[in-house]
Amino acid sequence: MKNKVHEKGYRNRPLTDEQKTSNTTTSKIRAKVEHVFGFMEQSMKGLVLKSVGIV
Repeated sequence: MKNKVHEKGYRNRPLTDEQKTSNTTTSKIRAKVEHVFGFMEQSMKGLVLKSVGIV
């Protein structure tokens, strides 16, 4: 398994170019997957309505 967590830069220790490239490729994959789940949540009745009162 490969670690897909983004690298983080710290004070006086910025990210290297290799780490920036790795973060970018991970973000591209993550965005494609998360947009699908966001679409299902928003438009395909994935939201749950909580209310007080008689159903």
